[in-house]
Amino acid sequence: MGAILTFYAFSLAFGALFLSNGVETYVSMIQSLNLGRLTTFLVKIILGLPFAYHYFNAMRYIIWNTARMLDIKKVYETARQAAIAAVVLASNLFLYYDSAINTACHCHL
Repeated sequence: MGAILTFYAFSLAFGALFLSNGVETYVSMIQSLNLGRLTTFLVKIILGLPFAYHYFNAMRYIIWNTARMLDIKKVYETARQAAIAAVVLASNLFLYYDSAINTACHCHL
């Protein structure tokens, strides 16, 4: 997942440096594709999941730095909890931003 985040960062930097149009142009291009709700959901999950995953695993790392939850049973338990929390957070971000966009533009994507 770290490689995916690095790819995102380099893609955004490349786009900011070399693409002549503003962000609005690319957002309107994506909206003109008329992607279905399922496709939009999957794309947003693919983009948001690495961030959520790293966020919750950073919490695990901080807990480990305090010398807690280091036995193997707790390590596996917190890994499972972090994965579930990452999926829930990424899904909720999609649902929140999807409803916010639909409310703002009075449309249904």
